[in-house]
Parts: sequence; structure tokens; C-alpha cells
Amino acid sequence: MNQIVHNNYEIGMPDNWVDATITVITGPADNEYSPSISIVQQPLKEPTRSETYGRSQANVLQDALAKNGYEVLEEGPAKLGQYDAYRRMFRHVSEDGIPVTQLQFYITRKKEVVIITATHMTANYPQLKDQFEAALEKFAFLD
Repeated sequence: MNQIVHNNYEIGMPDNWVDATITVITGPADNEYSPSISIVQQPLKEPTRSETYGRSQANVLQDALAKNGYEVLEEGPAKLGQYDAYRRMFRHVSEDGIPVTQLQFYITRKKEVVIITATHMTANYPQLKDQFEAALEKFAFLD
């Protein structure tokens, strides 16, 4: 059995299982909405370039969010710190009826993808854009 360590805890992980950790950090509420950054790890069937994976998610997002006014503001290959990534900024109306803007980066390595998403209300996103980008630039793999 493997052992995984996250933040201030560790837990056993049975053989042939994968770490699909979701980490969410939130900022102070702004008009009753808290900005957030989420980090999701997902296994891939085979190694894939970040750009290839990011482009493959365009239809997934369109299908999932079309009824919510999904609109891509910018997208393309990017660097996130030292890593090749794919960047997409988009807006839509959340399930709570709040217009939100999201900045998303996809980073692949070996047989995993890390998806980092910064989210805030569209009306207030510009005030946090630099803070989001500064935080995301500090992303690094530790192994």
C-alpha cells in the first residue's frame, strides 16, 4: 500500500489507486461571493501535451456550460512558471445565478493533468486578476 501526504495529513492509498486530490483555497467574501483557486489532479490514459489536452476540453466546457452563457474570452498555449501549459479565460453564469469569470490552466506531465482554476464574480474579477496571476505563477511540482 502506498502512502500519500497532503497539507497536514497523510493516508494510505491502495495499490492501483490514483491520487485525484482536489484543493480549493478561498479569499474573503466580496459581496457575499468568495473568490477561489482550485487545483485538480486527474490521471490520463497516456502522456499528452498540455496544449493538446487543453484544446480537447473546449467542447467539454461548451457542452457543460452552453446553457449558462459560456463565452471564451481568451485561450492558447502559455507558460505557467516553468511549465508549458494551456490557458483559457472564460465567463458564464454559475448554478447560483452569479456571472463568474474563470482563468484556467492545464498542465500535463507523464500520465496526469493538473487543472488550476481561478474564479470570481465577473463584476469584481478585474480587481483580483493580478493577484490571481501572481498566485498561479508560484505553482510548482515538488517531486
